[in-house]
Amino acid sequence: SLWLLGIAGIELCAQEVDVGPPRLTEPSFTQIVNPRGVASVAVRVEGEAPFSYNWYKSKKKEGDVTTVTGVTGEIATYKGNPDGSVNISLIIEDINEEDQGYYWVVVKNDHGEAKSIKAELDVNDPPKPKEDGVLIPPGEDGAVFFPVPNSSDDDGNPTGDVDATLPELDDPNASKNALVRVCPDSMIMFSVAVIGATPFTFQWQKDGVDMSETNNNILLLKNITDKDEGGYRVVIKNVAGDLASGIVDLEVIDTPVITKHPAGVTVDPGKPVSFEVDSDTKNARIQWLRDGLPVRGATDNVLQFTNINQSDEARYTVKVTNECASSISNAAVLVVNDPPMFVVFPKSTTGNPGESVTFRGLATGTQPISYQWRRDGNNLADEIATSLTLDNISSSDAGKFRIVASNSAGTAISPVAVLGVNHPPRIVVQPIAQTVDPEATITFRVIATGTAPLNYQWRKSGVNITHETKPQLVLKKVDADDHGSYSVLVTNVAGSVLSNPGLLKVNDVVPSITRQPEGATVNPGSRVTFVVSAKGTKPLAIQWEKDGNIIEDERSTELTIRSVGEKDEGVYSVGISNIAGEVASNPASLFVNNPPVIKVQPEGQEILPDEEFKIRVVAEGTPPLNYEWYKNGTKISGATSSIFSISSVSESDQAVYWATVSNMAGSVTSEAAALGAIDLPPVILQHPENQEVNPGAGVRFYVSASGTAPLLYQWKKDGQLLEDKTDKNLFIDQVKQSDEGGYSVEVSNDTKITIASDAATLVVWDPPVIIRHPESKTSKLNEQVEFSVEVEGSEPMEFKWIKNGARIPGATANTYTIGSVVESDKAIYWVVVDNGAGKATSSAAFLGVDEPPKIIEEPRERSINPGESIELEVLATGKKPFDYQWFKNGKLLRGQTQQRLSIYKADVNDEGTYHVTIANTAGTATSKKVWVIIYRPPVFDVQPMDLSLNPNTTAIFSARIHGTRPLKYQWFSNGSLLEGQGMETVYNIVGAMGFQVKVEVLMKLANVQEKDQANYTLKVTNTAGSVESRKAFLDVVDVPPLITQQPNPVKTDPGTQVRFEVKAYGTPPLTYQWYKNGKELGGQTGASVILEVVSQDNEGQYSVEVSNTVRSVTSNKVALWVNDPPLILKDLADVSMPPGQTAEFEVLASGTSPLKYTWFFKGLELAGLTGNKVVIPDASLSDAGQYRVKVSNHLGEVLSKNATLKIEGVPRIIKQPADRFSLFAQNVVFSVEAIGAEPL
Repeated sequence: SLWLLGIAGIELCAQEVDVGPPRLTEPSFTQIVNPRGVASVAVRVEGEAPFSYNWYKSKKKEGDVTTVTGVTGEIATYKGNPDGSVNISLIIEDINEEDQGYYWVVVKNDHGEAKSIKAELDVNDPPKPKEDGVLIPPGEDGAVFFPVPNSSDDDGNPTGDVDATLPELDDPNASKNALVRVCPDSMIMFSVAVIGATPFTFQWQKDGVDMSETNNNILLLKNITDKDEGGYRVVIKNVAGDLASGIVDLEVIDTPVITKHPAGVTVDPGKPVSFEVDSDTKNARIQWLRDGLPVRGATDNVLQFTNINQSDEARYTVKVTNECASSISNAAVLVVNDPPMFVVFPKSTTGNPGESVTFRGLATGTQPISYQWRRDGNNLADEIATSLTLDNISSSDAGKFRIVASNSAGTAISPVAVLGVNHPPRIVVQPIAQTVDPEATITFRVIATGTAPLNYQWRKSGVNITHETKPQLVLKKVDADDHGSYSVLVTNVAGSVLSNPGLLKVNDVVPSITRQPEGATVNPGSRVTFVVSAKGTKPLAIQWEKDGNIIEDERSTELTIRSVGEKDEGVYSVGISNIAGEVASNPASLFVNNPPVIKVQPEGQEILPDEEFKIRVVAEGTPPLNYEWYKNGTKISGATSSIFSISSVSESDQAVYWATVSNMAGSVTSEAAALGAIDLPPVILQHPENQEVNPGAGVRFYVSASGTAPLLYQWKKDGQLLEDKTDKNLFIDQVKQSDEGGYSVEVSNDTKITIASDAATLVVWDPPVIIRHPESKTSKLNEQVEFSVEVEGSEPMEFKWIKNGARIPGATANTYTIGSVVESDKAIYWVVVDNGAGKATSSAAFLGVDEPPKIIEEPRERSINPGESIELEVLATGKKPFDYQWFKNGKLLRGQTQQRLSIYKADVNDEGTYHVTIANTAGTATSKKVWVIIYRPPVFDVQPMDLSLNPNTTAIFSARIHGTRPLKYQWFSNGSLLEGQGMETVYNIVGAMGFQVKVEVLMKLANVQEKDQANYTLKVTNTAGSVESRKAFLDVVDVPPLITQQPNPVKTDPGTQVRFEVKAYGTPPLTYQWYKNGKELGGQTGASVILEVVSQDNEGQYSVEVSNTVRSVTSNKVALWVNDPPLILKDLADVSMPPGQTAEFEVLASGTSPLKYTWFFKGLELAGLTGNKVVIPDASLSDAGQYRVKVSNHLGEVLSKNATLKIEGVPRIIKQPADRFSLFAQNVVFSVEAIGAEPL
């Protein structure tokens, strides 16, 4: 029997076998045991004993067979059975994973051996952490592990990693727990992954206590709060054992708590300032904010300023942040004491004499602020208010004014305000009367003084002349209409003055002809124009004459004869007259050339051979006359005179002869003259003439011919026979256009010779007919436009272009061109054509001007609250269609290309300036920019601060606010609206963007008293809401006297008035007591002391004591000096000395300096000597004489006595030697007389 025993030794199966070689009963299933348990494998052997056996084992691999090794270290037993079989078993104790595998036994006896089948032994695995499903501290083998934390959604799906701090197990003093820190309201899941024999059971614990409903490998914690803090672990179990994770401490991160807030501070500029913050959060991130905006680099718990200035003034907060939340500290307001800064500046002004002028100045800054007005750099006494009023101003008040504002933080000086005093205009040069001839250019001038600008208005006979506003009036090409009285009104801000009239007289001038009409000689049918030009007093009357007779309706400067005929020949002149007289032009003769006319025809002759044949023709006409003779129609060479002769005829000369006579006006053919007895063929003596006539007129063509009668005539038109037209005259009554053509006549007689005349052209003047009318056009501005007309009819034609019914000057061609179209060219145009035979008027053509867009209604500014909707709209005229494009703040708004711009539910981002461009083919128009204002309620940036002031000072409360303008401001005192006297409010815009404005509001209370002690608040309102400031308390306290202006020392002349004055500040009433040299001056108890007529007795040291209920204060001691006139203390003394030595004169004088010394010698002033001493080195006789000095100062002068300089012992010749004339060998005596100290 083969047995397989389990842990409890239960018999699994048995089988009978025969006795013989070993037969084995094999185990038939796998045995599974838990670690540290006991397993046994047994076989029952039948056969003949004794048996020997060896147990074998192989490891389990994923493949299959492994190397077989003998089993060692195990318990093997051999036990016989009663039936003779033997039980062989293998017992394995304290099983572990290494014992897993396949076991078998080989049994031998004398008959052979047998090998059992393999029995499989499996060991159940206890739970173990899976390396990628748990957290294992570095360097550990997994014996200690922790659940994995992840952020999660509501369904337990991980959404991200959560950092965990793992313990340092080598440190005996460190915590053995892991740490996970999470934010409130977050979700976290802990999870573990294990391996081992399934199934597993999981039990999550918090702080060692089992948690309900936590029976899987995931623990989900939702909406975490402080209550979820604790230590979490999981216990995992299976059949083979259990496993507990390490503890994870869950910490919920708290919002940072600021334990020390920054405190506000008020400092002077240039001082250091620091703000500090502390919080309960370690390693918190810190960010300082200024007016809500981050301060770059300010991330420490201390914000330090080393040199504070006004630009640092703001509300400072600090933002403390940890992993989950932030806290913002209380605001610390940094107020920098402001030095005075002017917000109201004195403005330059100009006034008229006698008016009152007020300058104003006001400064902001830390109170109190004192003021002092200056003119031309000098302080103005008593002018210490914020305004300066000058009454009844005059030129002496003109100057440069400034106001100085001072406080503890500094001094501000306003810009200069210039006071100018206007002077009314005064005319210093009047217009001058003038008398001139017509066509002259004259100028009236006026020169005026007074405060600029001076305005001028010229008048004629008291009526203003438009646009004549300069000091001179220029009149060009004057005529009688300009005659009159001219004056000019000169005005300025201070008044006006009217000039004297200047009379302009324009002489009446008799006409004079500047271009005489010129005579002409023309052929019949030509066009002639006589032209005259003249000057003289207008109007000029013109009348043309012919041969002394008036030509009706000819009164212009041109006389035109379209088609000259013989009747027009004559003498032409023109008379020109005006109010001053008349003048006649030179005569201009018109000569009409006469075509030749034959008066004597050549006569035929019958003569004998060899006799002379002579014929002649006599003709009249405008010379020179040209003659040509013909023989039987052939020109005879050289026969060019009025006589033709043949000296000796022969039979061959028998023929017909005639002549043609011509000149510039035409030609004529003589009758034929026969030589011999022959019939004369027809010869045309006068051809029909060309004619030009108007339709409806009568026409006569005439031909003159000679030849043997009878002569026959046949007229033709354009070569076609005219029936019944067989007379030498051809008459056409009431000519029409169809009669135009070439008319000729054929003349014949019995000689069977026919001769044709020249063709005479009949031109029927065609009245103008417009075959192409001007066409309407549309043009853009500044383009060139041309209207044209095509006309048929007889030339010449005259064109007159008309615009809206008025003739266009100079437009006399068949085209009319507008070089650069302007809007006023938009009109109806047509043309009238005239050629003498009639007139034709074209159809009207309209010129449309492509008008660029013109905005007639601009977009309107809109102000709305957030969330409201608006539309901006523009209206324009011009050629449509229009293209629209809207812009905001100058930037294109994509897609906004309609006439209307809609803004739906506007917010602050929609605020700005909007405009639209409108374009068409003719141009572009841009609308004005309009604001869309989104109202924002007012917000205080700086609150008004408490003030502590002395009585009679000025309190200024200031605040800064931002919001949408307009802002309305109301100040309250203890809750009551503050109005009335003594209150002044100033608004100063310190920043603006569009309609969002930042305003500094100043409320000034002048001369505060104890009754003004109260809480003051400011209420600011706009369309979007209102806000009220904090209460700012005004505390009024008494002030001891403070001398603000000390008395000044005085140096003056005797007899003048002297005033000492002091200015003091303090709680009233102030009392005054003046002192001289320390002694009280009786009755002098005012702010000033006046000494009416001073003398030397008044000299001394003056001071004043100022007192009030608080204490007394004494001014500086100042001196009064009274000037002395000069007084000579030591006079001049005479000096007597020999020549060559140095002489000195000296005077000693007293008196107020500077003393001036003027020296005299012999009564004459010595130039350049200005001291009290005169030194004369190397004195000579020329220096001898009387000396005197005058000592003077501004109070008077005194003369010294005369002092004499005497030069002793100097010889002086009183009689010179005289010339002498002598003979040779005579004695001569020269002598001289001299005086001086002996001996000489």
